[in-house]
Amino acid sequence: MDFTDILRKISETEGLGTEAMEVVKAKMNGYASDRKKAKEEAAEAKKLLEAIAASSGLTEEQLKGDLSVLTSSLSANKEELKKAKELLTAKESELTTTKSELEKAVSATQRQLVTFQVAELSGANFQVLKTLLSDETLEIKEGKAFVSAIEDNKTVSVPFREYAEKNDEWKPFLPSLFPGKENTAKIPTGTTSTPGKQKKATSLLSKKMNKYGLHK
Repeated sequence: MDFTDILRKISETEGLGTEAMEVVKAKMNGYASDRKKAKEEAAEAKKLLEAIAASSGLTEEQLKGDLSVLTSSLSANKEELKKAKELLTAKESELTTTKSELEKAVSATQRQLVTFQVAELSGANFQVLKTLLSDETLEIKEGKAFVSAIEDNKTVSVPFREYAEKNDEWKPFLPSLFPGKENTAKIPTGTTSTPGKQKKATSLLSKKMNKYGLHK
């Protein structure tokens, strides 16, 4: 007895209307059609698998086993690729850090070279000048030394010696910055005033030079 006979018996027993019975019947036909289609697709897949196995000289079981090995291998390769990508990312990060450190070192070397050239051109003491510098930008233009400074919201180049003489923080150290024959080895006092002020100027220079690992 198929499902149509079953529906008819149910209809006779339960008193289902013709319309309701047709709806149920359509649903059942759809299920039967889907099931048939699924079986056909499964059969086609099996035939294809058998054809592949036959052409490769392998049994169906061997082919399934090889497929399992291949899947496992692909999974392992995917994991290795992921690890390689993570390692590459780490190396790129290290390279970026190294590049940044190298750029800082080059910048510091260039600044020290310009400082040395300015000292040579202006007759300044290189070690004292290097100690006094903070955020000043030194420049060499047409064989002369300048300091790049901000005046009236504009960047201007001020002759180095002029800048040094006008800088209140540098004034106490000018005799040491520009040593003459009469004060080559002297610590600057800034003035010829009392011993107390001279001692203060000496202490200021000592602290500034010790900060950079220098000694008077």
